[in-house]
Amino acid sequence: MSKSAIEKVYIDTNILINYALGKEKIGKYGDFAIAKKVFEDAINGNYKIVISNFLLTEALHALRDIATRSAFKELSAVNKEQLVKIANSKEFGERIKKESYEAFTKIVDKVTKDPEHFLIESAQQAYSGEIFQNCLKTLTETFGAFRVFKYRCRRCHKHMKCDDCNTSSEIVYRGVNTPDVTHLFISINLGCDRFLTMDKSFSKISKKVPIKIEILS
Repeated sequence: MSKSAIEKVYIDTNILINYALGKEKIGKYGDFAIAKKVFEDAINGNYKIVISNFLLTEALHALRDIATRSAFKELSAVNKEQLVKIANSKEFGERIKKESYEAFTKIVDKVTKDPEHFLIESAQQAYSGEIFQNCLKTLTETFGAFRVFKYRCRRCHKHMKCDDCNTSSEIVYRGVNTPDVTHLFISINLGCDRFLTMDKSFSKISKKVPIKIEILS
């Protein structure tokens, strides 16, 4: 690569979400410090971050989910009927829309107002069905791993058992999924040099695709 050709880097949704949330640390979305450094490196001219419309779409959905989980944890102990009433209320809906959109706008404003360091996918960008053929091929050739996790309350995270069958744990499949590989092949289609992610599942396919995958931790 010549000195005049700056490297193009595609970032995974977990990095984008982490940056939007600021100093918060929420579940699988990892560490804000990592996301902050990725953006700082772009602003310092080390590379240009490429943003696809698919990436923004998934980010908006994830932010709505995170805002909902966060609001749920703040509620005092309530029963199902009370939760249904809250969930159906205009106030609850407006809160989730407002909080998620504010975080989403932070992302959009950042990348659209700085074309020197961020490249937004063109509205005219076309994708061949070959992308999804490659996604299917990659998923077919790759198998993740099984993990056993204890059940936890989604509010306080305390371990719990099922009242009916007394089961306290479950077997869970962990591996790259459809959005994961779609992002990956979009990045290849957009001519990116590297793919940055916090998801360790990508290690299973790092040698199967024609782009360098860098797992940040």
